Amino acid sequence: MKIKGIMEYSLGNFLTFRGFAKLGDIARFSKPDEAYQRGIIEKHQKDLEKFFTDGKNRFFSELILGCYLPENDEEIERLEKFITAFKNNGKGNFGFRKCNIGIQQPKPYGDSTFKVVTISTLKEKSDENLFFRIDGNHRISAAENCDDDIKNLIAPIVVVFFRTENEYKTQSKMLFHNTNFKHIPLSKEQYLELIFKDEKILTTLKDNLGEEYFFAKQMYGNLNLDCFKHLSNIFEDNNKRTTLLEFCKFIKEDKKITLDDSIIDRVKYSFSDIDQLYKDTELEKQENSVIFTAFLYYSLNYDKEYGSKKIELFKKWILKNHIYNTKNIKLKSLIGIFDEIYKSRIKKIFVAMPFSDDFNNIWDSIVDVYDDLIKDGYDLSREFQDNKGKYMPYRVDKPNQDSKDIIKEIKTNINEADLMIADLTSARPNVYYELGLFEGKNKPFILLHDKTKEENDAKSVHFDLFTMERINYNPNSLKELKEKLKERLKNILKKQISEPF
Repeated sequence: MKIKGIMEYSLGNFLTFRGFAKLGDIARFSKPDEAYQRGIIEKHQKDLEKFFTDGKNRFFSELILGCYLPENDEEIERLEKFITAFKNNGKGNFGFRKCNIGIQQPKPYGDSTFKVVTISTLKEKSDENLFFRIDGNHRISAAENCDDDIKNLIAPIVVVFFRTENEYKTQSKMLFHNTNFKHIPLSKEQYLELIFKDEKILTTLKDNLGEEYFFAKQMYGNLNLDCFKHLSNIFEDNNKRTTLLEFCKFIKEDKKITLDDSIIDRVKYSFSDIDQLYKDTELEKQENSVIFTAFLYYSLNYDKEYGSKKIELFKKWILKNHIYNTKNIKLKSLIGIFDEIYKSRIKKIFVAMPFSDDFNNIWDSIVDVYDDLIKDGYDLSREFQDNKGKYMPYRVDKPNQDSKDIIKEIKTNINEADLMIADLTSARPNVYYELGLFEGKNKPFILLHDKTKEENDAKSVHFDLFTMERINYNPNSLKELKEKLKERLKNILKKQISEPF
């Protein structure tokens, strides 16, 4: 190792070397100090690797390293000689076990004197882990994972020298703290304001920073956020640009919504819709931008089959469970949680009943109720239709599919079902078999029974179900059956969906 640079007492305090070295060499002759360095954050490191390999606007400030030179009493004396020579503008070579330091004759430049120093190690001696990393560990570690083209890039370094190991252990922690926490960083909103105001980089954002920055800037420039009075609290904190950027980053990663020129107008319409969703609700008082962007996501990712039902359910879920009070939740987590809940809603209904022609009118009544519920906006499965075009629930003999294994077919569809309607009339074995399989799922079911078939219900309804609530119908009064069944289904659906979850 051989690096040349300038050495001076920085701010009259620490003896500091400033110079340049290859990234690969820096990675080799330095190591993180576990006493204060955090573990590597994988995503951050991957971002830095991409930053290196992309090559555009590649720049960063100095990597800060630390080193204590003396390792015994003899080297402490040698250090004192080195410091004396350095302060007196002397020159010479000073050898330590870790490295050699050579001071050239200082050269005056105006009112200043530059002291050029060379730090080197002997060829036969390893230069691994000579210095500790005080600041820049992620950048150095990222460079280690890149190819030789990146490792050969020259980077600026600072090496702070300490007189003893104990001085290093106490003072390096303070330097780490001061470097990382003393300054007041530019907020993301302030940073984005600088970028979004610069019209010269409008068209280059897509290439240099990514399309998410480009479209976030386009959205910001084309949206008059002051027009959406019911959303005013969300943007009061002056986080408009940040909110739009985080949303664009998410949909780019999610890939269900396309980032293209059409999204600007679509976002405008969605803002108007969400503004009305917030009106006269607790949401209007809230400042939670993550919940707002979740609404924006569901508005843009329109459910083609069920229209706006999903976003309405999302609103009810947010309000009922006071999700708006949740702090620090990520957009990805919020959408992931609700999507799982949304998937668990009742969609597929399995009907277990006798297959006799005597029950055709009962089946038709069930189909009528099911089709009416879909027309009323309930999100039931539309997988099957009868010859009249009506949507119908699943019954093992109705899809007209040839199955070589009827038992497997029954088990598969029971496993997929979210609710069962079971007609216990005549105590048919197939009905009790299917109901028995379904009961283990701990999901709702509705029992039907023809009260005109048996004088004593106990003969046709097994004892374990006899006390359970059921709809006792008269096949000669199907209107009453439909009304009761529809009411029961609506109550279950409202309880599990509309009220919700």
